[in-house]
Amino acid sequence: MRKFLNIVFFSIIIFLIVFVLLEFIPLHLPVEMKFYDLKQRINLEEKYIPEDIVIVDIDDRSIDELGRYQNWPRYYFGKVIERISIQEPLVIGVDFIFSEPDTMNSLIKEIYKNLLKDKIKTEIADTILNIFSFDRYLSSAINMSGKVVLAGIVNNEKRKEHDIKRYSIKDEIKIYPEYNGIIYPLEEFLINSYLGIINVNADFDGIVRNVPLLFNYRSSIIPSFSLSVVNVMKMNLSVCEGKIGIGDNVIEIEKNGIVHINYLCNIENLKKVSFSDVYFDRVNPDFFRNKIVLIGSSASALSDLRNTPVGIMPGIYIHSNIILNILNNNFIKLAPLWLNYIIGFLLIFFITIIAIRTRPIISIILFVIFLVSYIIFNILTYIIFLYSFEFTRPILGIITSYLFGLGFRIAIVEAERRKLRQTFSKYVSPDIVEKILSSKDFYIKGERKEITVLFCDIRDYTGYSEDKPPELVVKTLNEYFDEMSNIIFAYNGMVDKFIGDGIMAIFGAPLNFPGHADKAVSAGIEMVKKVKELNKKWVKEKGRSFEIGIGINTGIAIVGNVGSQRRIEYTAIGDVVNTAARIEPLNKEYSTNILISETTFSKLQNEYNYRNLGKVRIRGKKEEITIYEIIIPF
Repeated sequence: MRKFLNIVFFSIIIFLIVFVLLEFIPLHLPVEMKFYDLKQRINLEEKYIPEDIVIVDIDDRSIDELGRYQNWPRYYFGKVIERISIQEPLVIGVDFIFSEPDTMNSLIKEIYKNLLKDKIKTEIADTILNIFSFDRYLSSAINMSGKVVLAGIVNNEKRKEHDIKRYSIKDEIKIYPEYNGIIYPLEEFLINSYLGIINVNADFDGIVRNVPLLFNYRSSIIPSFSLSVVNVMKMNLSVCEGKIGIGDNVIEIEKNGIVHINYLCNIENLKKVSFSDVYFDRVNPDFFRNKIVLIGSSASALSDLRNTPVGIMPGIYIHSNIILNILNNNFIKLAPLWLNYIIGFLLIFFITIIAIRTRPIISIILFVIFLVSYIIFNILTYIIFLYSFEFTRPILGIITSYLFGLGFRIAIVEAERRKLRQTFSKYVSPDIVEKILSSKDFYIKGERKEITVLFCDIRDYTGYSEDKPPELVVKTLNEYFDEMSNIIFAYNGMVDKFIGDGIMAIFGAPLNFPGHADKAVSAGIEMVKKVKELNKKWVKEKGRSFEIGIGINTGIAIVGNVGSQRRIEYTAIGDVVNTAARIEPLNKEYSTNILISETTFSKLQNEYNYRNLGKVRIRGKKEEITIYEIIIPF
């Protein structure tokens, strides 16, 4: 439970750093936007070529044929709208703002004034030009069509207030930003036409990804240019509680009236015709019939080019995509913040568990699977459902939680390795310690396994120590234990504990070694020989020699960490240990040095000099056991 709570705690910390902190310091946004754009480009490859929208493009060829755009009379626009209207299109959207009178009329008047130099003739010329002005001609073409949407722009510049309520939409919930200024066409152009706002939003990197469909001009809600174009076709636009109803579609809008553009087609996909071709009547007579016709410009001289996720695009082409989105109700929907947070936390939580609780090679595989799966999930939900989840913060969460979890696991493993090294360096040789640390099969918590247990005791050492100085007793024992331990280590044994002047050693644990019975017997022989060698020194120094007795038994024992929270040690428990401890004192009775049980004898693979001593009854066992003496050649 404690480990689980630690994982939850660490997951919350990582979540707060990766998600909440970046919410206030959005350093991740550039990468987030780039991946969003990548999804748009991937999605674009599968899109269709719409047949119901036609762009009348004031392109470079139109300027070459009709002259510098700034010198164009409004007559050109009037003539083009007139030619299009004859073919009965569904609607005509004009992405130009005719907010000032035509300058060509004023120029012609000035020319006549200079040529005629007669007040009466000049007044007559003024009257004729006013009647047959280019603005009057354009206004007539717009009024005759009855299906023209003209463009306006809202801003916060201080301007004269205009009454545009006849173009506004009823909406009691005015959640949209309010603008105080508006630039829109001359009143004569708006007599029998419609108004739409052409403002588009560019994000911090200058790329147009979203657009408002509704604008609040001094408490009047005005539709966007694209929405107004569709409204002319459907004629049943309504707004209620953050939703736009148009035709059979209900479009959900975000705060501020925003929708996220789904770029269905780029410049190459849309059907288009040059403005000059329409002006000079070089198009088929039914080219515009039942079509949505949009008049705009791709000419570089008019500077109406915008950056979009799918490349540079003229403004009129952006409006075309928005119109398609409205008609098909397929705007991009962004996953709400709370859903991104839930997914992000779950990813962090599971990756932290994987990094901390699984082996490194498995955790790496699972980490890569989670990482790739989320990327695929993110792209597929966008392509299939037009639903965009966050990318950067969840990916950062996956990577951060994995690195943190891996670092935490390494720290835990290293701490456990240090603990194991400190624990077993007292019991086994340094080589065995390293093998324990690198072993995959070693289990410290407890397991049943076959081992061989060796008990060794110095005969009559207690009587010797009673009248000797403590320093001498301890020095002799330390010298003895040191030599015996080295021999046990040399045969891959483990010094379990020192009991007074006795030693308990284990062979076959903590690591499995084949032939552990042979190793125990061989170690016992070497120990007896070493004591004989030490006796030569002790006789000179202490005036006496010592004998040792060794008891060895083989069987199944429980080995692992045993003890309390304050003191715990790695040891073996079970009948095999008790039997070995009971065999060792029999050496004194039989005047032997090494006695082994019949189970140990049955496990021996090497040849030894031995003597069968028959069956004996030992304390704590109901049945007699057979014991053998190992005869040591000196």
